[in-house]
Amino acid sequence: DMDDPLGRRVVYFDFDSSNLTPEAQRVVEAHAQYLFNNPGMAVVLEGHADERGTREY
Repeated sequence: DMDDPLGRRVVYFDFDSSNLTPEAQRVVEAHAQYLFNNPGMAVVLEGHADERGTREY
């Protein structure tokens, strides 16, 4: 269910920003609460970058 924050597994950032949108913040907080309530669970956290911007950037 995409209306459920736990149903969302990808969080995007705006270009050239490390700030989360309010929606992304809710997703991260929902997952954090789930992990807090289920201490035996583990996660894999990955990050990726895209090719926008100049080569020098």
